[in-house]
Amino acid sequence: MAVGVVHNGQLVYSEGFGARNEQGDPVDADTLFEIGSTTKAFTSFAIGQLVDREKLDWGTPVTSLYPVKFKDPIANEYADLTDVLSHRTGLPAHDFLWNSWYTNDEIINKIQYLAPSTQLREAFQYNNNMYTLAGTIAGKVSGLGWENLVAELIFKPLNMSSTFTNPLLMEGTKNHARGFGKDGLVYRYNETFPIESSRPAGAVVSNVNDLAKWLSLINNKGVLANGTQLISRLQFETIVFPHISVELNVPGGGVISNLSYGFGWFIKHYRGKTCIEHSGSTDGYTAQITTFPDLGAGVGSLGIVVLANKHSGPLTIIVANYIADRVLFPEAWSYWSAIWKWFYLKNQWESWWRRQRVLRSRHTGTHPSKPMHQFAGAYRNEAYGDFILRDGGDDSLVGQLQGTPNRPPILRDILVRHWEYDTFGIFEFPKFRYKDARYPALFLNFTVSASGGVKSLAVKLEPAVEEIVFKRV
Repeated sequence: MAVGVVHNGQLVYSEGFGARNEQGDPVDADTLFEIGSTTKAFTSFAIGQLVDREKLDWGTPVTSLYPVKFKDPIANEYADLTDVLSHRTGLPAHDFLWNSWYTNDEIINKIQYLAPSTQLREAFQYNNNMYTLAGTIAGKVSGLGWENLVAELIFKPLNMSSTFTNPLLMEGTKNHARGFGKDGLVYRYNETFPIESSRPAGAVVSNVNDLAKWLSLINNKGVLANGTQLISRLQFETIVFPHISVELNVPGGGVISNLSYGFGWFIKHYRGKTCIEHSGSTDGYTAQITTFPDLGAGVGSLGIVVLANKHSGPLTIIVANYIADRVLFPEAWSYWSAIWKWFYLKNQWESWWRRQRVLRSRHTGTHPSKPMHQFAGAYRNEAYGDFILRDGGDDSLVGQLQGTPNRPPILRDILVRHWEYDTFGIFEFPKFRYKDARYPALFLNFTVSASGGVKSLAVKLEPAVEEIVFKRV
């Protein structure tokens, strides 16, 4: 783990903790980490710079800027960059989409087939695919592509010389953190961010020393230490304006309120102070960037960055909150570890009960309407690609979700067994390190025609909408 603290534009603390790899080499402030969704703030900032240059406008419908369509006709006509960047298009996450397709244009082409769960501008629904769209639009209108755009307009002026946008290049650097999972698992380099798509949503690789420069810029509202203005005050304030309210669904300890989302940033009140922050996560890495830009006379501003080579979990959030408490609120309690532990135990308990209800309701002793091998085959969905099942022997099927042709599927070696009637379950899901002999990660519901042929399978790939139907081909 690496930690940095920026006070009034100056890096006043930077330290590494623990090991960056399986050999035990130490972490320091120059160690590179994937920073996940904290990338989104770079994407929105670059778009704000393009708005200043009159190459984009926040209110222009995105369907007029790029060949993209929405299934909802209202969103198709009116959804603009403000809606896309603040996660209010009506589309839920649909995260399995970017586990199917390798390129930005493939992702964007499939948006037209995605089911919405709310109306445009009705609710906050976090969606990585929308940042793929926004970043691709920015790359197109600038003529640079997203990667070169953020490098030219942000990394270079800030002298963020160690920061880049292709996680696959990390292996060639001398001082980088390997991604760790549970029980000492070390993720392979091509596992942590395996696809070219979705980079504007979460692909930046950086370190504490570089991100301290970024924090200083944010807390100084887009102005460099030498007075150079990288973005106008108007566009900066638009980025950190609360465009839509967000329901708090993680521990707040009674001190977090007024949670909302801007463009690539969450905005909230933390112990009464305005806080702008975002977390990030990829396989094997987590990140937290927290800023307090306006603390008043005598205090100024504070920025905190915490990077960890640990898969998932609240570690970086806990550390950032603890630092904020010790620096800004020394008399206050800071029991974030205990609060998050209680939160996880509560979720585990509720999950256990849901599992027990499903297990008890299972119709054991039932059989599929056809022999197992007759369910093997290819099933197609316009958005998600081909769900391909082959006979795995031993009363099982082995599957993969194949999007981009002639590229190795990311979701593969999925073990499928019978559950009840014509419902099957995914009992092994290697991409997500899931393996359970009793309880499936997902259910596959097959439909058999009156003539006896298997017509389709349906699976809940997106919890907020109906099952995704794949038709047999």
